[in-house]
Amino acid sequence: MILTHHARLRMADREITEDMVTKALTHPDEAGTGYRGRAVAFRTFPSGRVKVVYRVEGEDTVVISAMWS
Repeated sequence: MILTHHARLRMADREITEDMVTKALTHPDEAGTGYRGRAVAFRTFPSGRVKVVYRVEGEDTVVISAMWS
Protein backbone atom coordinates (compact mmCIF):
# COMPACT_ATOMS: atom_id res chain seq x y z
CA MET A 1 0.00 0.00 0.00
CA ILE A 2 1.27 3.43 -0.97
CA LEU A 3 -0.09 6.48 0.84
CA THR A 4 0.05 9.71 -1.15
CA HIS A 5 1.10 12.91 0.58
CA HIS A 6 -2.51 14.10 0.34
CA ALA A 7 -3.77 10.89 1.97
CA ARG A 8 -1.28 11.21 4.84
CA LEU A 9 -2.34 14.82 5.47
CA ARG A 10 -6.04 13.98 5.44
CA MET A 11 -5.52 10.95 7.69
CA ALA A 12 -3.63 13.09 10.21
CA ASP A 13 -6.26 15.86 10.08
CA ARG A 14 -9.07 13.36 10.53
CA GLU A 15 -7.34 11.08 13.04
CA ILE A 16 -7.60 8.03 10.77
CA THR A 17 -4.81 5.53 11.33
CA GLU A 18 -2.87 3.55 8.75
CA ASP A 19 -4.23 0.39 10.40
CA MET A 20 -7.80 1.59 9.79
CA VAL A 21 -7.01 2.22 6.13
CA THR A 22 -5.40 -1.20 5.77
CA LYS A 23 -8.42 -2.91 7.33
CA ALA A 24 -10.81 -0.97 5.09
CA LEU A 25 -8.86 -2.07 2.02
CA THR A 26 -8.36 -5.71 3.00
CA HIS A 27 -11.73 -6.38 4.67
CA PRO A 28 -14.22 -3.73 3.53
CA ASP A 29 -17.83 -3.72 4.66
CA GLU A 30 -18.65 -2.25 1.27
CA ALA A 31 -16.67 -1.40 -1.86
CA GLY A 32 -17.41 0.27 -5.16
CA THR A 33 -16.56 3.00 -7.59
CA GLY A 34 -16.57 6.67 -6.71
CA TYR A 35 -15.85 10.06 -8.29
CA ARG A 36 -13.83 9.89 -11.53
CA GLY A 37 -14.01 6.10 -11.47
CA ARG A 38 -11.78 5.78 -8.44
CA ALA A 39 -12.21 2.77 -6.19
CA VAL A 40 -13.67 3.25 -2.73
CA ALA A 41 -13.77 0.98 0.31
CA PHE A 42 -15.77 1.45 3.50
CA ARG A 43 -15.18 -0.06 6.92
CA THR A 44 -17.03 0.57 10.17
CA PHE A 45 -15.09 0.99 13.40
CA PRO A 46 -16.32 1.82 16.93
CA SER A 47 -15.46 5.48 16.25
CA GLY A 48 -17.32 5.61 12.92
CA ARG A 49 -17.29 4.59 9.27
CA VAL A 50 -14.13 5.20 7.22
CA LYS A 51 -14.12 5.75 3.47
CA VAL A 52 -10.87 5.12 1.61
CA VAL A 53 -10.40 6.40 -1.95
CA TYR A 54 -7.72 4.56 -3.90
CA ARG A 55 -6.52 3.26 -7.26
CA VAL A 56 -4.71 0.09 -8.21
CA GLU A 57 -1.49 0.44 -10.20
CA GLY A 58 -0.17 -2.97 -11.12
CA GLU A 59 0.41 -4.75 -7.82
CA ASP A 60 0.28 -1.53 -5.78
CA THR A 61 -2.72 0.02 -4.06
CA VAL A 62 -2.32 3.79 -4.03
CA VAL A 63 -4.42 5.50 -1.35
CA ILE A 64 -5.58 8.92 -2.53
CA SER A 65 -7.58 9.99 0.52
CA ALA A 66 -9.39 8.78 3.63
CA MET A 67 -12.33 10.34 5.40
CA TRP A 68 -15.13 9.68 7.85
CA SER A 69 -18.28 8.73 6.01
